[in-house]
Amino acid sequence: MKFESETSYAGPIDVVLKVLGSEELLRKRVAAAGAEGMVQYSGTNEAHTFSAQVPSNQLPSAARSFLPNGFTAVLAGKTKELTEAGQVHGATLAYDITVEGAPASGSLTFILADGGATTPAKIVGEINVNVPFVGGRIEKSAVDQVGRFLKADTAIVNEEIVRVRAAEAPDSDSDSTEY
Repeated sequence: MKFESETSYAGPIDVVLKVLGSEELLRKRVAAAGAEGMVQYSGTNEAHTFSAQVPSNQLPSAARSFLPNGFTAVLAGKTKELTEAGQVHGATLAYDITVEGAPASGSLTFILADGGATTPAKIVGEINVNVPFVGGRIEKSAVDQVGRFLKADTAIVNEEIVRVRAAEAPDSDSDSTEY
């Protein structure tokens, strides 16, 4: 089942790209989702893989009987910047999602545009559950949860953008320059 959402991030596209693929943001997302913790993160902002254990109490009720111990989601992401004359004008961050031990898979793509001080984003994805008779119901329930998660996720991303921008801001009390 396909889904789509739109949002805007509180920072320029270069900072948003740095944040979206970061391990720090991943840890905050995992905690906010109520998952038991991150199993693995590897790579860079441009190409990374992570996995997280999702407990059964975070699953739609229709899926709990099939996954009484939850599942491990593995996401592999790649960033592609759209540049012109050396300037980033947009980007995509695409994830392939596999669910270990379950007949499910998905995709998630962040489509970012350069909006100057902010970054508009379109988020599209698909969830596939291959279980006879109830797969469609599980997909619908999961898409509903993804919609709620994406609304909360924008706030998490924006908080991290503010933190990163503050850390990168020149120290107003210092007269030294780092090279």
